[in-house]
Amino acid sequence: MIRTLWVPFLGMLCLLAGCSEKDQRRATEVPEIQAEPAVQVEKLPDNYAESVMIALMSEDAKVEVSLRLARFPLTDRGTVWLHIATPNGAWSMADESFDLENGSATPVSENSASFTASRGGQSVRFISENRNSGLLTGKVVGEFLVSDTRHPELGPGNIRAQLDLDFTARDSGYRDSGRWELTGETTGSVAVGGVEIVTLAEGKWHEQTGPRAAFAPAFRYFNVLNEDAAVLAIQYANRFRGYAMLADGYHDLTAVSIDPPGGSDRSFHLTLDNGRVIEGVSHRVQEWSVPIEGIRRPGSSVVVDSNIGRLTGSLNDWNP
Repeated sequence: MIRTLWVPFLGMLCLLAGCSEKDQRRATEVPEIQAEPAVQVEKLPDNYAESVMIALMSEDAKVEVSLRLARFPLTDRGTVWLHIATPNGAWSMADESFDLENGSATPVSENSASFTASRGGQSVRFISENRNSGLLTGKVVGEFLVSDTRHPELGPGNIRAQLDLDFTARDSGYRDSGRWELTGETTGSVAVGGVEIVTLAEGKWHEQTGPRAAFAPAFRYFNVLNEDAAVLAIQYANRFRGYAMLADGYHDLTAVSIDPPGGSDRSFHLTLDNGRVIEGVSHRVQEWSVPIEGIRRPGSSVVVDSNIGRLTGSLNDWNP
């Protein structure tokens, strides 16, 4: 309404001032207003999910941290799995009721990105910088309620735990079908029940975006590293995937053989795309499990003796 009244008023002033007919027409013309372009919002697939993880284990296997956040932007919910081991004990948590602070997809193609979620007095934040420079740096801070068990039930525990970890990638990492695997140095502190541990260890930063990970098929997950090498092998019934990161770069796996579960020591034999073989024996140092989609998923922490040195990490067998 203001615009409608204002235009004739300008014409009247022009007439009183002795304007020409041409000037009067200009004074009474209604300017054309250009519509703002519509903001294009990318529609996410119905099964879209995000997962980000940091994991570390000291060389003597006495300190271990494994923290994973799964984000589901379409439902605005998140799941957190946490496992902590120190010389004083072991604590875990699995909670599917976290809320997303930002219900949209994380901008993983940007140079900086943060994955966040919270629930009541609990919170977790994965902050990543220099994502496109080849040397990602990350910071993970969180407060959680854990239980003094390696086999938690769903929901918060009654013991407060705090993490403050920094991660510096060794290189640009390995990418494969929405997965991004990076290894590097992890420093920081872990506090459980008022006792704080300062840690320095080789660690891993993992991201996966796209279709939600499926836990229906059986698979074996072997993930170990040291300061000079890293190995990831995922073995299904009729296929496998993975890589080895060595001094001369990344190599895809062309053959995978890992002993089935049964004993605490298990042999493995991995062939690389250049014909080199990595082999050795993994030794289980602890067992743990978490509930996922109504089924308890087992896992184990391992120390490995191999022909590329001593490595630490995990060997998990999922057989629903």
